[in-house]
Amino acid sequence: QLKSTALSPGQIRYPSDDLRGFFWRFLTIPDLIKFEGVFEGESAAFFVNPHTGTAVVTDLKGNFQHGASLNNQALVQLFTTGEL
Repeated sequence: QLKSTALSPGQIRYPSDDLRGFFWRFLTIPDLIKFEGVFEGESAAFFVNPHTGTAVVTDLKGNFQHGASLNNQALVQLFTTGEL
């Protein structure tokens, strides 16, 4: 089972306002999936829109690390392993 994160989308620190604006529309949904996992070998928080496959990854302090649109296979793997 995936470990939940206390971070909220509003706490994500993006490197630019443009990037924040792009991802914000995907993350402000009631059924957003948030959890802690591993990204490139480091502990991370994941914010995933299950409808679009859009995922934002931060470190555990909320600093943006990565954003991607994942296909169904990648989503299943992420939800199964907690790793990306």
